[in-house]
Amino acid sequence: MKSNYLLYYIIHLVKEGHKWQYQNLNGSGTPPLLWFSFLQLVAILMAVVFLLVQPDGLLHTNVIDYVLSSLSILTGIYLSLIVFIYDRYKVLKFDEMNDTKHIRTWNFYSQLNSLTSYSILIAILVIMILMGALLFGEKTNIFDYEFTSHITCVSVVLFLKLTLIVLIRVSFVYFLFDFFILCLYIVSGIFEFVSSDMSDAEPNKVIRHSQSAFKKLWRKHRIAFILSWLCIIIVGCLIAVYLFLSLFDAFKMRIASGSL
Repeated sequence: MKSNYLLYYIIHLVKEGHKWQYQNLNGSGTPPLLWFSFLQLVAILMAVVFLLVQPDGLLHTNVIDYVLSSLSILTGIYLSLIVFIYDRYKVLKFDEMNDTKHIRTWNFYSQLNSLTSYSILIAILVIMILMGALLFGEKTNIFDYEFTSHITCVSVVLFLKLTLIVLIRVSFVYFLFDFFILCLYIVSGIFEFVSSDMSDAEPNKVIRHSQSAFKKLWRKHRIAFILSWLCIIIVGCLIAVYLFLSLFDAFKMRIASGSL
């Protein structure tokens, strides 16, 4: 196995996985300006809050075991799904297909292959982080250290060590959230494509042109759409209040212990 090939495959996979997160089956859609979507920005915020609320890190062995088991099971399912995608792809003759439906079908298989492979890559990365935490992890409270005006070799090494710990903890939480966001996106995307294909094949039904997800929701499920957003806002507010109270308790404990 050559390192150059491996690096090329990984970079190509990341690019394709990132592209198909923001491109629909019609081939339209552009990535966000800040590289991250709204849900991914929420995942980054959750990772930062986790770092502040749990300064000792995730050292509960049972939780790590549950995460490892879940990721391993989902990775196995995704590998089977990739094999199934390729088997179905070989049956279809895309060189004889030029209409919109067949273009959407090709985009669906390409999107599903890219996102599934990208999810497996993220799962492997999270598993590697957890394995490193199990093998080399130690209980390090980042709030036990303060900046100093005297720069020495020991302080520089300690700073680099704490920076690495912070990056690892933030990366773990972010990629874990991102993995489950991709899982939801893949499952919902499969359901939407299959439902749309079955709806087009339904007898005695007029085939409608494809519409945006917002127009479909607003036309078919207007009340459910409004209630869903209300639930999302309410849950988001409750999570924000909980996180604020957790941060407030954490800083209050530090003040009481004389750390601040």
